[in-house]
Amino acid sequence: MDLKAGKDAIFFAQQAIHAIPAGYNVEKVQGLQKVLDGLQMLWQNISDGVTDEKTIAEARELIEIVKQKLQAWKTGDETEKNVEIAFTIARNKVMGIIDNAKRIELNLELDALEEQFTADGGQVIIPNDGKNKQSDFDKARAAVLKAVETRLQKDVDAARKLVAKLVDGPSKDAMNRILDGIIIEKSEEEKRKEEEAKRKEEEKKRKAEEARKKKYPGIDDALDSRNRDTNTPDPKWGEEKGFKKK
Repeated sequence: MDLKAGKDAIFFAQQAIHAIPAGYNVEKVQGLQKVLDGLQMLWQNISDGVTDEKTIAEARELIEIVKQKLQAWKTGDETEKNVEIAFTIARNKVMGIIDNAKRIELNLELDALEEQFTADGGQVIIPNDGKNKQSDFDKARAAVLKAVETRLQKDVDAARKLVAKLVDGPSKDAMNRILDGIIIEKSEEEKRKEEEAKRKEEEKKRKAEEARKKKYPGIDDALDSRNRDTNTPDPKWGEEKGFKKK
């Protein structure tokens, strides 16, 4: 590989991006800059002789950090800005991987995570890889969108069944990763049943305690006397033997 030619190409591409008028299609320009940053990282790794083994390991660690921050963002414990920063750092590291197949694999994993992050009202963007019948893809996609929106276990399970029928590929992988990232929300009926079960359990314990006291009257006082420090006066029964008044 001609490293100098690669460096020159990156330089000229950067100049071209800088020449784009300010405010023009900002989103697309930012996308181009991200790609170029990744190419710069790749060129630097090749130039420095950095091994893929180290870069891949670091990329995986950064992707795990993205997952953690994404989950925290969903529960309100992380800011949107910090999640975006984590994505950018991880993406740049992945773009520095020399092995093309591994770079594509980890980029697809980040793509699936980003689909969750950029979801708007449950409308997650799931690319169609063209490996499935359109009707099968649409049914699975609709089920995944419903699961993302409701976060109910029954909807996640239903979506998994339809996704499992798809042909292995990026679309199926993306849907499975989205389902894996859903934080399950209990339905009102499930919450009601849990509260009811808890109430019944407490009532059962209360009745058992009342029955025990009725069957063995005075047993609590007897147990208290055995567990009490004999050097301490009993406020209920008077002073202990060693403290009797002369």
